[in-house]
Amino acid sequence: VGSVRCVEETGARLALPDEARLLNEPPGAALLTMQRTACDESNRVIEFGQHVYRASIYAYENTVYA
Repeated sequence: VGSVRCVEETGARLALPDEARLLNEPPGAALLTMQRTACDESNRVIEFGQHVYRASIYAYENTVYA
């Protein structure tokens, strides 16, 4: 199994009307966004995703090894 490099960018913005309806939030509610690109050992993209999360129920946990 080769190694995979993943780059994630997290941000925030306000919900558009259609997003608010789909996420059961009021229009203009705070949303968290995340874009992820994963590449294999040859730097070939193997995963790409754009995600929107409800800030009202979002939790984030991160473990860092140094």
